[in-house]
Amino acid sequence: MTPLATSSTGVQASVRRPVKAVFPLGGLGTRRLPASKTIPTEMMPVLDKPLIQYAVEEAYASGFREMLFVTGHNLRSVEDHFDLNLELERQLEQAKQTDLLDLVRAITPGDMACAFVRQPRPLGIANALLCVEHLLENEPFAVLLPQELWVGAPPVLQQLVETFERTQRSVVGVSSFNSEFLGTSSRLRPLDVSLAVSGGSERAGRCVFGADLFRHLKNQRPEGEHPNSFGDAILQLAAAEGVDALLCEGRRYDCGTREGHLRATVDLALSQEDLAADLVQLLSAGGMR
Repeated sequence: MTPLATSSTGVQASVRRPVKAVFPLGGLGTRRLPASKTIPTEMMPVLDKPLIQYAVEEAYASGFREMLFVTGHNLRSVEDHFDLNLELERQLEQAKQTDLLDLVRAITPGDMACAFVRQPRPLGIANALLCVEHLLENEPFAVLLPQELWVGAPPVLQQLVETFERTQRSVVGVSSFNSEFLGTSSRLRPLDVSLAVSGGSERAGRCVFGADLFRHLKNQRPEGEHPNSFGDAILQLAAAEGVDALLCEGRRYDCGTREGHLRATVDLALSQEDLAADLVQLLSAGGMR
């Protein structure tokens, strides 16, 4: 049953909760060449899991059960990762490697549905979202860019969903490193324009939007030559209806860069008891000789 909220006029109205998460994956991964020539950035591992799995696990832990993947020409490995591998499961079962079998089966829980939509050409995040508009049924939805790995408790996406449910306004997650929050006491404020223009879409790696975003995704720039970018659409939505920025509790790693990927790997390794001591010893000794 849809929960009810009381408006300023005292009238109860239904609260819309997003139930579908969208993962735009159709980029060329040029920031991680030459590795990304054959291995999608989203499938590059941090420790023993690919980036896309971290993003899906975050969405699942935040209450999402419908995952929409927008893929490109070299992303069959993502679909395979979330598909059944009966031969592997059978071999693990026969070898009585139950721990590994549980790990494999946990990649796609039984109550999670996955849909894969092909983006014919790498035309950016805005175009990727338009590819799945028909699956969103005019409802609010989440967007996760898997190249950004967010580590937080509660999950960063859950923080955004709870904010959206309370305000019924689109909301973008930002990290403590975003300078526009320095010196402010509130974790929630109107979106800063710098987040939505000139490359700002790379910083909007976790978002929850109302369906009105699509109206702005379809707009043309004044010269009428090119469709809006993701950042353009967020900026227009902010001007028309307001978009909030939430200072999320957690840490953000841009794994689309070598430095971000390395930091994520080291930090997550240090957080695991079976790896931390060896890694500290290795680093303190100046690395492997």
